Order: sequence, then structure tokens, then C-alpha cells
Amino acid sequence: MFSVYIIYSQKIDKYYIGFSSNVLDRLCKHNTNSKGFSATGRPWIIVYSETFNNKKDAMNREKQLKKWKNRERLKTLIKSGSEQKNNSELSRLNSNSYFIPLQNV
Repeated sequence: MFSVYIIYSQKIDKYYIGFSSNVLDRLCKHNTNSKGFSATGRPWIIVYSETFNNKKDAMNREKQLKKWKNRERLKTLIKSGSEQKNNSELSRLNSNSYFIPLQNV
């Protein structure tokens, strides 16, 4: 199983989108030994996660979310736990994926 996750830093008021086979382990890395962008925002908290059966679907969803470039749309996704999808979007996503809202920001 692979997950797409959104983490949030209150310190820099930014979201970070990524994917991993182990979200909690990845969060630990963002909060401890990371360098670059995520090092500036410590501590990070998980605010959203979606789980997929395979890496390809998770990578495609991560790319889709990163293309949004719209903070309000991300906040709506985080708050609602999912997004309204049209039929063409649903057909591209794995039918076994599911959404987990982890924390409201």
C-alpha cells in the first residue's frame, strides 16, 4: 500500500505534498533529519492522507494535487476528507483507494 499525504507547518504556514509506503516513518524523517524545504518548517503535522494499492496510482495522485497550486482547494480537500470527482476522474483512480482526513488545520 502507498499513501499520498499532505503535511502542514504552522511555523511557515505551508503545506507539503508527498507519497510514501510508510507515512508515519516519512513524517518522522521530515521532522528530524531532512534538509531543504521541509527542514525549514519543523514541526510538520499530517493533515491528510489517501491510500492506494499501488505506487503508480499514488504517484499520479501526488502529481495531481501538486498541480492544483490553489491553497483554498487543498484546504477544502483536507477539511472534507475528499473531493467531488467527476466520472472521468473516478475511472482513473484506483477503485480501492480511500480518503482519511487526519486533522483539521
